[in-house]
Amino acid sequence: MNEKEKALIEFCRYYKGEKSCPFEDRDKSMLWRIEMLWVKDSANGCNDVLAEQLSDYIQAGLSSFNPYDGIPVTYKAYLFNRYARSCYSRMDAKDGFMQFYNTFYSNEGAV
Repeated sequence: MNEKEKALIEFCRYYKGEKSCPFEDRDKSMLWRIEMLWVKDSANGCNDVLAEQLSDYIQAGLSSFNPYDGIPVTYKAYLFNRYARSCYSRMDAKDGFMQFYNTFYSNEGAV
């Protein structure tokens, strides 16, 4: 694991650098994997993809969503991208994503 990955892991709630997922719970297991992928992509220079996801996140009206929760906006955009794949459109995904995010990333819902 490189230094960039170690620094990004500090922002993760579920992924802590493990080689395999420690969670049995389906949702936490999924979030562990998404965080792991975000760390790897962010540390290894997938900037074009991350910039596109951030643009989509902002266009969906989420730029001011939970700005002080300690989670980087690039991760929120990455997670939103994954969440929105199951929705008709990004705008249709917005409300459900906010509820989903608050369930798993608010202080009460975190690990």
